[in-house]
Amino acid sequence: MRKSITRITDWFRSGPWVAGFSAVAGWVVGCASLVSPPMSGEEPLTLKGHTLPVWSVAFSPDGKRLASASYDRTVKVWDAMSGAESLTFKGHTRPVGSVAFSPDGKLLASASYDKTVKVWDATSGQETLTLKGHTDGVVSVAFSPDGKRLASASYDRTVKVWDATSGAESLTLKGHTERVWSVAFSPDGKRLASASADNTVKVWDATSGQETLTLKGHTMGFPAFVGRWVRDETARVT
Repeated sequence: MRKSITRITDWFRSGPWVAGFSAVAGWVVGCASLVSPPMSGEEPLTLKGHTLPVWSVAFSPDGKRLASASYDRTVKVWDAMSGAESLTFKGHTRPVGSVAFSPDGKLLASASYDKTVKVWDATSGQETLTLKGHTDGVVSVAFSPDGKRLASASYDRTVKVWDATSGAESLTLKGHTERVWSVAFSPDGKRLASASADNTVKVWDATSGQETLTLKGHTMGFPAFVGRWVRDETARVT
């Protein structure tokens, strides 16, 4: 008999589950949705509070919280069981396109069209760092598996790597010829993958910044997002 799933954290742990968007006519409305597995019998949980489209969501590592990034220039943190809004982070001056928890769940990073990445205390909501260096909007951010580095992808066609503690910029990865939409670390933190509107995915050495692979095959570059690395450390691209 199939095990009864009664809590959102059960969905998260047992899967399949989706943390996604509620869309109308191709535009994302100002909410985030938790969608139950097929035939679970549970109603989806809709988190309402943003006033403009929601572009990105991320679970905390323990699955108890959910963060959302919005065109309304804010990041919100929600209780993933009750749907209650617990924090609203304000500081970005333009839309926020991406959000990511650190591996230990203590920090939250957000990427914005204001050309910055901000790092926040995920419990208090206090802003701890603002990373400046990109010359155009930043649309993706990712922590390294050890939480010591951050990678960001930008419309300025570059990927940058930062020290997550000091905020110092350590690398700028150049090679894409159009906007970079997404970035992801490999599970061992040794490589980075980036997806671009130039129709390619590039793989980089995350320490030296050297480009090691260019993956070609897509025929359109909008949007081209990098998915999570799977366990055999090959990039899954959608």
